[in-house]
Amino acid sequence: MDDLLKVLSPLGVGGILAAFIFWCYRQDRLACKDREKVMTDVLRKNAEQQESLAGSVREVAVNIHQAMERQGNDMRVVLDKLVQVLMKER
Repeated sequence: MDDLLKVLSPLGVGGILAAFIFWCYRQDRLACKDREKVMTDVLRKNAEQQESLAGSVREVAVNIHQAMERQGNDMRVVLDKLVQVLMKER
C-alpha cells in the first residue's frame, strides 16, 4: 500500500482522476473489441445461412419449373403435389 501511495502522490488529485478515467476507458475498449468480435462472428454465420437459404430457394424454383413443364404447366397439379410433399415432411 505504501508503494502505491508513493507512486500516486506526485500525480495529485487530477492525475489520479485522469489515470482512473484512462483505466475505465481502456476497460471499455477491451470490452468493445470482444463485442465486435462476437458481432462479426454472428454476421458471418448469418451471411452463410442466407447463402444456404438462397441456394435452397433456387433449387425449389427449378424443381417447380421442371414439375410444371412435366405437367403441361398445370399449376393445380404441381401445387397439389407440393402440398403432399410438404405435409409428409411434417
